[in-house]
Amino acid sequence: RLDYLTGVYLMTRLELKHIRENYGFSFRQIANEIGDRGLSHQYISLIEKGEKPLNKELEQRILNAIYKADMKRMEANNGK
Repeated sequence: RLDYLTGVYLMTRLELKHIRENYGFSFRQIANEIGDRGLSHQYISLIEKGEKPLNKELEQRILNAIYKADMKRMEANNGK
């Protein structure tokens, strides 16, 4: 969706959920990848349910965590 105040495209919560599920990661795995920057697996779940807001910063943190977790998984699979 387009944020008309900033002119920036923001993912919907369902798009974010779809990406996470397609990569096969749980809320906990993504929260662990984000680390100690204060985004719990419960909070990610609430975002996807629409009970907490999704802004550009959170979107980027979650997407970066999915990317990092996927890179680690690929590296681990290449080492076998």
